[in-house]
Amino acid sequence: MTWSPCFSPTTRYWKWFRPQYQEQELDAEGLRIEQVVQWLIEAEATNTKLSGAEVARRLGVAPRTGQRDIAAAREIKDARERELSQQRRGHLRSVADRT
Repeated sequence: MTWSPCFSPTTRYWKWFRPQYQEQELDAEGLRIEQVVQWLIEAEATNTKLSGAEVARRLGVAPRTGQRDIAAAREIKDARERELSQQRRGHLRSVADRT
């Protein structure tokens, strides 16, 4: 007879003993959020609004999870845009300093 835990590997408590389960979950969450970032970019390109309910429907998750995912995706997208803007300004300053 083999030993098995009293709860399944998907149980959050199991992650204390098996960190790789937590890593796999974080990777899946990161991929999910990255997908939502892409949907946000597409929605802006077509001048439409992407709602948390729509994200939840597309991903097959709870509405609240869809809202959290879209909030996280907006933060990531905004941070990337700020970083790109700063890089462009930095480049312009370095060119202007040369003259």
